[in-house]
Amino acid sequence: MPVAIRNNTKGDREAAIRERFEEPAWNNPVLRFVDHRGRDILPRKDRVWSREEVTRRLIAALEAAKAEVPPWLRLLADEFSPKKSVITLGMHCFWEGEAALGAIGGVTKTTAGWSSSNEVVRVEYVETVVDDARLMRAVGASESVTDDKFRSAKLSDRKHALMRSPYRFVPMTEGQRTRVNAALHAGQNASAWLSPRGVKLLRVIESVLERMRDGVPADLPILPSISAFDTVEARWQEEADRSDR
Repeated sequence: MPVAIRNNTKGDREAAIRERFEEPAWNNPVLRFVDHRGRDILPRKDRVWSREEVTRRLIAALEAAKAEVPPWLRLLADEFSPKKSVITLGMHCFWEGEAALGAIGGVTKTTAGWSSSNEVVRVEYVETVVDDARLMRAVGASESVTDDKFRSAKLSDRKHALMRSPYRFVPMTEGQRTRVNAALHAGQNASAWLSPRGVKLLRVIESVLERMRDGVPADLPILPSISAFDTVEARWQEEADRSDR
């Protein structure tokens, strides 16, 4: 359970919690993970500024507690990494290429497209996790393509497997879409890349789609941003409530 404690209060409950854990007022951002007895799971750490640091500390805490680390959380840490590079690779089929490259650890985004008249995939990846050689081997490429000639493929040709599934309506990060598309292409369980809330929404979407007879309403967004989750969730719940009447 996450708890945020302000560092500049006096004589209140938050101040009492700081005193219990011997945290001074006006300190730098401190991130602590404690068990049900209030004992540190990880050593205390302050000056935790970035989203990547927070996410990797959370992963470390789960590992120290011998708890399962969900795949989507590890992926999120990679997405937050500042050490990213981009490469564009040519191939015979960008549907296949996006699926193959999207399944590789360290890849955080793929985009199917064209370079002149050739099918290519632009890949964003964490350079400390995977290198160019590994990516090129995955699609049988011998060299990269000049990126300034890249243009995105039409929407229906990007994330080909995902775009033909109910997952296209679920708000996700780019990394999640990349992994989900690869998993669907391979016939694997793609929901492993969704958070519990994302899985719950997917089930609602699947249920609504099964009962829709007049097609999907045009105002239901395709490939919505993760930041729009609340709005999209509410809209699909409206459709679910309407179909239950």
